[in-house]
Amino acid sequence: MSDLEIEMVELQNAVESTGDRGHFEVLKSKKNMLEDLLGIRAQGALVRSRFQSANLMDAPSSFFFGLEKRSGQSKFVHTLRSADGHEITETAEIRREAVSFYSGLYRSEYRENEQLFTSLCDGLPKIAAEENPNLGEPLTMRELCTALQSMKGGKAPGIDGLTVDFYKAFWEELGEDFLSVVNESFKEKTLPYSCRRAVITLLPKKGDLQDIKNWRPVSLLCTDYKILSKALANRLREVLEQVIHQDQTYCVPSRSIVDNVSLIRDVLDVSSSLGLDVGFISMDQEKAFDRVEHLYLWKIMEWFGLNPGLIAMIKVLYQDIESVLKINGGLSAPFIVKVLEPAASLYWLLEEPLVGGARMDIQDSSTPSLTHTLCTTGLTTLRRLVDAAGPGLMDVHAVAALMGLKSVRHMEYILKRWSERLSVEDFELLRIYWEGEENPDAEDPFPDLELYIDFDGCSGLLLDTTNENGVDLYTVGGYRRSDAVKWQLLNFLLGEAKMALYLTRRNKIKNEVMQDVVSVFIALVKARVRIDFRFYKGMKNLSTFVEHWCYNEVICSVMEEELMFSVAFIRFTSLAERWRSAGGALAERWRPLWRGSGETAEQRWEEGNDYLGAI
Repeated sequence: MSDLEIEMVELQNAVESTGDRGHFEVLKSKKNMLEDLLGIRAQGALVRSRFQSANLMDAPSSFFFGLEKRSGQSKFVHTLRSADGHEITETAEIRREAVSFYSGLYRSEYRENEQLFTSLCDGLPKIAAEENPNLGEPLTMRELCTALQSMKGGKAPGIDGLTVDFYKAFWEELGEDFLSVVNESFKEKTLPYSCRRAVITLLPKKGDLQDIKNWRPVSLLCTDYKILSKALANRLREVLEQVIHQDQTYCVPSRSIVDNVSLIRDVLDVSSSLGLDVGFISMDQEKAFDRVEHLYLWKIMEWFGLNPGLIAMIKVLYQDIESVLKINGGLSAPFIVKVLEPAASLYWLLEEPLVGGARMDIQDSSTPSLTHTLCTTGLTTLRRLVDAAGPGLMDVHAVAALMGLKSVRHMEYILKRWSERLSVEDFELLRIYWEGEENPDAEDPFPDLELYIDFDGCSGLLLDTTNENGVDLYTVGGYRRSDAVKWQLLNFLLGEAKMALYLTRRNKIKNEVMQDVVSVFIALVKARVRIDFRFYKGMKNLSTFVEHWCYNEVICSVMEEELMFSVAFIRFTSLAERWRSAGGALAERWRPLWRGSGETAEQRWEEGNDYLGAI
């Protein structure tokens, strides 16, 4: 468009200086072209700026197109700065950095301190007894309809795309079913999946936009979730005035935030007349709403004396909720909001076993028969060990006497090995237990478990032993897009191994001819590889075959457009020996291939491959 405007200026000058009719006609056509382009751009800007009607403003202008920029381009995150100061420009990396930030922001920091909480809540007002029973009643159609009608239209919908206007238009058809879903959700204590997922979009604030903190997160919730929460909020509004201090004027019925302006003016007048020095403090907690702890909310509502039924319904709104982050038009993977990370449990620490491959199991070649000794003497948990050796595991003689060991030096070595398995936090908990400051609570939630796999002595073309992080039992991690081919290949091999196990077990049950499971596995893999090789070779696209199947030459390779199976995958000699020693008709048919005179090793290799492929 800028080039077109430059051409028009040049033509305008040419017309004024020469008066050439041809230049005038060209200038006229250029103006028409520019008008069409502006009209198209104006229509797009009208949609993206969320302006209701072009009739409400002037013809296309800088202000008009500025609406589009503020609504569209300003939301685009061009670059972010990581925690270590590195500048991130790739969209995928920007999204990953933002998800990491908000996952940490929304992570629970709640720590139980009943004494402090009691002192904080002592003296809080209570809900009037005559009004409380009604708060826990099931929701009605009237409440849902009132909530819906009070909501404004034209707002961005949630992940399901259904707007407020849609629900208002079809409420007569949807209302009864919606109420049934709501009541069923409260009964099951969980909402439908779409209600539990919010889309977080980012709006720029003032300051350095490379800092993720200068982007305001806005959660786009599904309309059905908004209707439900609005209905519960309307119930809560009826009793807020009884429990919220009178100085809090915002969002409380019959109060106005303007009252605070009058209060400030009165304070200034009174202090001036009395000659008092006063000051005002303005405090703004970072991401205050996002830091509200759910467990804190439930306990505060209980102290206010709210009906347990209402509290239970509000809890459902926060049960298993997730968020997805929308950045530059793309959505991130969902992350969980406000899940409490359990604090270390004294009870479960004391219950940790000293045997069975657990963290405290130290038996190896330097401590032979240790497990047998521990089981025989009943010293199988950390609690028993601490009771004997003390919180620092220092009483060597007491433990040696309990275990029946005569060597003090060997006992010192065992206690040292156990001590190395415990962290500083673990020893602090053991001290608290020993001094009687805290008693183990059997009601503590069971802690998350992690597996630390020992790869010592292991090797393989598909094995990566560089990651020493623990693996929990609930999530799958470690996948990188750059390793997609390796994971696809590994998934294929595992699938064929399962199939080989199934086929051999089925034949055993049917009393059919037994086939070695390894041989069946190799046959299945090679059959699939051969089919793909012939296909891609016929399509003259062997490069794709190599990309999919020849990762590190684990299974095969391609040389001069011929398929070569890897020796690392199939060791021909050991397989042949296995078949030769197995006996039976199949072994007899194998021997000619193994003993074939006058044949090269390569020929015997290919014949063996064909034979396995035929199986």
